[in-house]
Amino acid sequence: AKVAHGGNGLVVTAPIKPGEILVELPRKCIFNFDDALKAAHPHLATLVKAADDPSTKFAVLLAAEINKGKESPFHSWIQSLPKDFSLSEAFFCVDEICALQTPWLLNEVEDQRLLLQELDEYILPLMSLMGLMIFGGKTIDRKILAQAKTLVNSRAFSNRTGMANSISPLIDMANHSFLCNAKVKAKVFDGREVPAVLKTTKSINAGEEVRIAYAAEASNEMLLYTFGFIVPGNTTAYEVTMYSFDLIVHAAKQAGITRTPTTTVAWKEMMLPELRRVPRVRRYVLFGLSSHPGSDTPTLCGKLSTEPDEAGSYPLKTLAMSILILLQTWKLDKPVEEASATLQAIYRLQLSSYETTLDEDLAILANPGSLTPAMRLAVEYRVDVKKTLLNRISRCTHAMDDLIRTETADFQEIRKIGQ
Repeated sequence: AKVAHGGNGLVVTAPIKPGEILVELPRKCIFNFDDALKAAHPHLATLVKAADDPSTKFAVLLAAEINKGKESPFHSWIQSLPKDFSLSEAFFCVDEICALQTPWLLNEVEDQRLLLQELDEYILPLMSLMGLMIFGGKTIDRKILAQAKTLVNSRAFSNRTGMANSISPLIDMANHSFLCNAKVKAKVFDGREVPAVLKTTKSINAGEEVRIAYAAEASNEMLLYTFGFIVPGNTTAYEVTMYSFDLIVHAAKQAGITRTPTTTVAWKEMMLPELRRVPRVRRYVLFGLSSHPGSDTPTLCGKLSTEPDEAGSYPLKTLAMSILILLQTWKLDKPVEEASATLQAIYRLQLSSYETTLDEDLAILANPGSLTPAMRLAVEYRVDVKKTLLNRISRCTHAMDDLIRTETADFQEIRKIGQ
């Protein structure tokens, strides 16, 4: 059915209780990589096995299935699949890619474009030739192959090795929400006979949409890169950002700290080994600080988040503790205040690295008629990152105070080592 945001989704027609099964699909109703490969023509199977990228392997099989038309047992489901992929990262034009203004995401998008180029230059010509032999004279065109690649990226479930290996018709119509009311209880894994089940986790009223969480922890980069949307205000951490030692020194100077930092040799040979001997501090060193590959330079790595990480530590607090570790080696007078000021300066430097300001981006979004859907999405993504940075700046002082109050033992150990 049509849902609130204008797209398609699953909507219940009667009240549903928690724990009820909404959809249960036997294996024969699931488009599964293993089954499709076994049923494929030997020439096609050889081509699939030769492809390097796992999602490309599955996409080739799906493209072949789409090309069968009414002869495919999955034809009705295939007809319901989206045909427009303007919001898929690999189909962004150059201006839309540049509008993302995020190096990590730009690199991921470029990787997807290179995979599409491989489809165009290597796989598509071979599949077109095969079409004359094994597809009843029909040829595979770029549109079908690109559609299959995008569908695999956005709709396929993965096996235990992370390879996309099954798509469950109807279940794949469920849209995403972190406040989901249903989940997929089982998938087809590793060739085993396991049905796909969509089961409620909460009560759902008649007319309400069924939503699942595409990933328990999904940053907006991942959502944009994989599915073509973001969740404004998403508190899940953005991807890890690496802060070089030079950047930290520059930020410290901007914060009014002019003392000479410890040399990188002293850092590696004296400070880092000492810190790693303290069990309660070790996790900060390993998670937040490391020696940059190929050099002796300490590098600060962290995420933008208010949510705890796997170890139960808050990334913002981990960054704060890491800053304290570094600044303690500089023998500062007010380490907490100066560490907070340095961390805020780092975030301000990140903000200043964007080509546009937050106000300029908001002004762009105020005139949406001049934007393509992908350009609007790119600007919305930028706005969300900048708001997150501003939020981190405002929380820095609180994070430092909370850090010292709750982890005094760690701080005391760091102070001893710093001295």
